[in-house]
Parts: sequence; structure tokens; C-alpha cells
Amino acid sequence: MGPSADYMVLMNPALPGCELILVWKITINEDGSVTPVLDLLPKIPEQATALDKAGVVENAAVNFKTLLQAFGLQATIQNIIQSFCMKKGSN
Repeated sequence: MGPSADYMVLMNPALPGCELILVWKITINEDGSVTPVLDLLPKIPEQATALDKAGVVENAAVNFKTLLQAFGLQATIQNIIQSFCMKKGSN
């Protein structure tokens, strides 16, 4: 990955096998209109998915788009990184 990558993988060593993949695609039409497409793809071990009775993993992509609309790109990604990748009490 580098500055031209089209995805970012978030991992937490305390959650082996669990990853969140942020995927983005930006299209620019002939008129110069920019359309960003952002998706969150969870990668969770099958055993963990079986324990997800509330459907958090299944609904991650839809909930991510809702967060984007409510809080904007920067705040949403910052909160996902803090929630998924950082220890409690870290800043």
C-alpha cells in the first residue's frame, strides 16, 4: 500500500483474525463531478461470526455508511480506528 492505494486494513493484535478493510473508489465524470464510494468490509473468523447474535458484523457496511452521513468522513474513520485498534484508556 502507499499513497495511491485503494484500501486500508485495520487490525488489532488483541483480536487475532479480525480485520476491518476500508475500501474507497473515487470517480470523476466528464463534467468534473467527483463521486466517492466508501465501504467497510469486516473480516471475522467463522467462530466469531456464529456468536454475533445481534448481526453487528452482517450490518457493518450499512452502519458505516450511516455513520458517514451523520458524522462525515474524518470523524467516522477516526472513531472506527479508535474503537477497533486502540486499547481502552489510550489517546
